Amino acid sequence: LGLIANGFATLDNEGKLKETLNIDNGLSNNTVLSVFEDNKHNIWLGLDIGINVVNNQSDILYYNDLNGVLGTVYATKVFKNKLYIGTNQGLYFKSLNTADEFHLIKNTKGQVWSLFEIDGNLYCGHNLGCFEIVDDKASLIYKETGVWTFEKIPGKPNLMLAGTFKGLSIFEKTDQAWKFRNNIKGFDISARFVAIDSLRNIWINHEYKGVYQLKIDDKFESAKVVENNFKDRKQKNSGLIKYKNDIIYADKTGIYNYDYSSQKFVYNKIYSELSDSTNYQSGKLNLIDNRELWQFNNQDVSVLAPDYLSGNLNLKKYKLPQEVRKTMSGFENIEKLDSKNYIIGSSTGYIILPKDSDQRGDFDVFLTSVSSTDKNNKEIKHSITKGFSTDFDFGNIRFNFSVPNLNPTLKTVYQYRLGASEAWSDWSLSSSLNFSKLAFGNYNLEVKARIGDHVSSNTVSYPFTVNRPWYLSNYSIFWYIILVVLMVYLVHKSYKNHYQKKQHHLLEDKKRQIEEIKKINEQQINTLKTDQLNQIIAQKSQELENTTVNLIRKNELLNNLKKEIKKISNPAEVKSLLKFIEKNQNENEDWEVFESVFNRAEQDFLNNLKAKHPNLTTNDLRLCTYLKLNLSSKEIAPLLNISVRSMEIKRYRLRKKLDLDHNESLSSYILSL
Repeated sequence: LGLIANGFATLDNEGKLKETLNIDNGLSNNTVLSVFEDNKHNIWLGLDIGINVVNNQSDILYYNDLNGVLGTVYATKVFKNKLYIGTNQGLYFKSLNTADEFHLIKNTKGQVWSLFEIDGNLYCGHNLGCFEIVDDKASLIYKETGVWTFEKIPGKPNLMLAGTFKGLSIFEKTDQAWKFRNNIKGFDISARFVAIDSLRNIWINHEYKGVYQLKIDDKFESAKVVENNFKDRKQKNSGLIKYKNDIIYADKTGIYNYDYSSQKFVYNKIYSELSDSTNYQSGKLNLIDNRELWQFNNQDVSVLAPDYLSGNLNLKKYKLPQEVRKTMSGFENIEKLDSKNYIIGSSTGYIILPKDSDQRGDFDVFLTSVSSTDKNNKEIKHSITKGFSTDFDFGNIRFNFSVPNLNPTLKTVYQYRLGASEAWSDWSLSSSLNFSKLAFGNYNLEVKARIGDHVSSNTVSYPFTVNRPWYLSNYSIFWYIILVVLMVYLVHKSYKNHYQKKQHHLLEDKKRQIEEIKKINEQQINTLKTDQLNQIIAQKSQELENTTVNLIRKNELLNNLKKEIKKISNPAEVKSLLKFIEKNQNENEDWEVFESVFNRAEQDFLNNLKAKHPNLTTNDLRLCTYLKLNLSSKEIAPLLNISVRSMEIKRYRLRKKLDLDHNESLSSYILSL
């Protein structure tokens, strides 16, 4: 029913009032003018101002303290058919499963940290100390300092350990009531996270000081700090708890358990499935029925619980992101409300989470609008069903799509690709796409959505075309082909001329090289010939020189013999020897031998000399040949069998016949011929 002044009311089949929604518990306005139920059974309300929807898809219930009476919820407990809520304002209660108002329990105003049941009694850890709660009354049983939590001591049913603002305290059960007994000496640091193992080691996690391991004495009066590898591990929003027989520590890097064999904390892969570094919110762990281990993450709430048959730990995640649940980070709390539901405290009230919450459902993604802008930034609307084409120089193409998701605990994310050959994009919260500077061609945009782990039943498919630029049109391509063909022809012709010229130059270079090689060969041949001739001339000159020397020596020897013989007194013997010497000094024979050798060495000399001076006699020619050999007058005289004086006269006469000037040297002239 839509009401004019009191919002919206639902009735059961008997006409009895079932629920009322108004401005006090969520509606934007108390005047409901129209009501509509869609095919998903969601109720749409047309208000005096605006539209509201009542989401009947969600099985998660929210209690929102819109007026801020309760404050932030730090602890909840169902006890003796009452719901107790511990907040930063105090401890409140109401009867379970009723629409009654919450009432503040007297004397509990202030910060409540925890609620716990021990031996059938309810206790409250408070900023003022510890209260025992009986119905709507609270009795302060400890007021020395604030109390964080209580832990039972294994093997000591009459003792209980309390973690306080100032350390650890022991409570003892006497006369069926728990009373403070003593503070534990040796440790005075705030103990918010406390656990006791089977060896009676006390473990305390302090976010800003580290993890402490204490060894307590048998009387539980004093404790000694024991070193461990996490002693200096300081992590904000970290937590510590005992689960089964494990001491568990959790922070943003993962979850660790204490390994007694190695005596250190080690990474536990199974426990760490509760969270990961990208989804981490808090390391505070919650234990329900000593069986279920819970952790609150940024995007979900996770729980590990053993299978009833195999005992293996199974992981379950509830899609309840932090931005929806609004829990206090580091102080997250969850308790069992009944056999089918959990209750989670938040900063605006509490949430009832069904144990078997089913947040799945079929849904479709819809393309809601398509537009583009031209080069002048003018917007153009396009059909969402037919596709379109746009010029290459478009400014921007925009697509908008949506999913009718009315579940506030689950976010809708989208994924797209441009064509079947492309890879899908990463999931994104954005429900619009903008494209600019796309290459020309045909495109087919595909979009799908995901809510939680469920992907949309359909995939949006939308074709569009980016036209070619003018310089790549068919007309332009035709002229490009003509231009390319022309350029190829010109290039070919140019290359042909180039290579013809190059070939011509190569031939000319080859000819020049051949001519040069020919000249070099001729020069080498001439050089060889000249060398051979020089060798021959040298040989002949040497032969001539040897012959000349031999003749000179022979004649000198004979002349000397003649002189010696003439000194002999026997005329007959002298005459015989002189005839023999004269016979061996035969000038004609010596000349013939000499001439033969000389002609071989100096073939043209006598011919040139006779041509220039035909009036020379044989004796003159002989003298000239000796002068040609650069012999002195003293050396020539024996060869001619004359004295040196006679030799000078013959030189003088020869100068006359050669018609030489007074200053011109006879030897130089002869040598020049």
